[in-house]
Amino acid sequence: MTSLLGTVQHGEDPLLIQIALQAATVEFSRWIIMTWDFDGLQAEQPLAEIYGDVRETESQAVSGRWRALTRSHAQKVALQETDVHSTMVAHISDTLVIVMIAAGCTKNYDDAYREFTMKFGERVSNIVRMAARLNRAMGEEVTSADLWPTHAAAGERFDTESMKDFDEGSGAQSGVVLCTTALGLQRSEKLGNGEAAEHRTFTLAKPKVALEAIADGMERETEVSGD
Repeated sequence: MTSLLGTVQHGEDPLLIQIALQAATVEFSRWIIMTWDFDGLQAEQPLAEIYGDVRETESQAVSGRWRALTRSHAQKVALQETDVHSTMVAHISDTLVIVMIAAGCTKNYDDAYREFTMKFGERVSNIVRMAARLNRAMGEEVTSADLWPTHAAAGERFDTESMKDFDEGSGAQSGVVLCTTALGLQRSEKLGNGEAAEHRTFTLAKPKVALEAIADGMERETEVSGD
């Protein structure tokens, strides 16, 4: 994505910039929704691994309750809620400004960041607030099943069974994923316990993705020879 942003001409068609900004926002939102402790305790990986073991060995009721309590208390210990919000807003704003710099929209980071936060700070704040609400709802309030956002990794083969092309009119049936532009949602529930237990997983919404082919018809910047 970074190389495309630096080589495609965006003057006539800023679609690629829009996709990149959307992808960055989606990825940051996914992290906020999924995080155990907002990295305040730096225990993200250990807590996720422990929960994976609890989920395999305990009933849905027990593992769901463990998840809810652990996530709630980990976040309380890690950071104050106001600190979390302002930190996340600053991080995502920084990322989006860097995307615009990579696309050649501006060269001065400080001025661009200041202008961006003035124009879009409240919108970014609302995105962070909604993602944090989903973190609480999916991580603490729902215990009868596991809910998590889904995405497709860059370079992954496009699969109509598990994802949707954000350009719904393209009719694409194959291709390579450039980035995720909208999160999907899966629900998983453990039925029974012991050797007879089984996990049933359902896709409630497929993630939307942009394919690498989206840039095929876009004009490239003319390379300047050093000779």
